Amino acid sequence: MIRRLRAQLATERRVSAVIREELDKRAASMNQELELLAEANSQNKEDKEKLETSQATIAQLSTVSNHLAIQAQNLQAQWQNVEDEFRQYRLQAETKIRLFENDVRVLIHENANMLNSMQAMHEEELEEDLVEAEGAMEATGAPGDGEILE
Repeated sequence: MIRRLRAQLATERRVSAVIREELDKRAASMNQELELLAEANSQNKEDKEKLETSQATIAQLSTVSNHLAIQAQNLQAQWQNVEDEFRQYRLQAETKIRLFENDVRVLIHENANMLNSMQAMHEEELEEDLVEAEGAMEATGAPGDGEILE
């Protein structure tokens, strides 16, 4: 009976050793899983912090984008005003140029008329002077045809 008990005890010890090995393996495996979970949790915290930082950056970029959109609209309105003013200035300048061109044409026409009038008056004066000179020559007895000059 003692032998049987000793054999049973030895069997129980072997079974216990096998169970202990299995439990040690499971404990080691669980420790590894806990470490992995701890790392994952740490990674999740880092990811959460990165996510929060990204969201803050996105909010800031959205604010900047809205500000730039408003500035772009303002600049576009200013550019439109400048274009409108330039068009008005150009139309005014073209109108003034047309008026000046018309004035120049009128002045050229008047100048031509005045030159024609002056030329006609000069020709009349020459004719009058010629008539007077001929009359004066006849009155003074200028030598004519058939008279001998001495």
